[in-house]
Amino acid sequence: TEDIVPYVSYSTSFFPILDADSGTGQPFKPETGRQTEVGFRHQPDQGKFGYSVAFYDLRRQNYVTSDPETLRNRQTGEVTARGLEFEGLLKPTPSLNILASYTLSLKSEITKSSDPSEIGKPIKGTPKHQFNIWSDYKTPVGVKLGIGVRYKGSHHGDLDGSPAKVPSYALYDARVSYDYQNWNFAISGRNITNKRTLAFCANWACGYGEKRRIMATATANW
Repeated sequence: TEDIVPYVSYSTSFFPILDADSGTGQPFKPETGRQTEVGFRHQPDQGKFGYSVAFYDLRRQNYVTSDPETLRNRQTGEVTARGLEFEGLLKPTPSLNILASYTLSLKSEITKSSDPSEIGKPIKGTPKHQFNIWSDYKTPVGVKLGIGVRYKGSHHGDLDGSPAKVPSYALYDARVSYDYQNWNFAISGRNITNKRTLAFCANWACGYGEKRRIMATATANW
């Protein structure tokens, strides 16, 4: 209709594996993936407000896992991820934009593996909750000011071979920009408070997240 657009998408992928089965000597087949997404977009009130809702189903198949008894690598792995995504845009005034997105993970687990103890475990690095909010305002003199927050919920990892819980965190970003003729000048910052976070825990080690980063850009359009 004029303001509601339903959609469905389906895609597949593959990734070559540069290794061979240690038992047979045969090269492994490529990993495969498939994604299905169903949703709709709704934009009433002449574009001053809009949102979208989507359900996704992701499958990663044929990835290599290790048999704990024979120590043989076998191509029997599969992981499944399902969830809901929400996105929204609000324009209270012509100069002010507010954008928000939220992802809810309904299922994120290992469904097949050469190691039976892995089946049913959550996928590493995949939180149940994630959201982003960004707002920008264009001043009367043409300077645009923006600020936002990125939140990632706690998720599963491992440390020294044991399950580990990676804590949640929220990071703040900001941007100042100005348009002059066909040029755009901007200074943007990510993690502007320089908050120290853990990004992941895997393979017997944990890694820190991104530090504060400030970047200046000049862009010309023609």
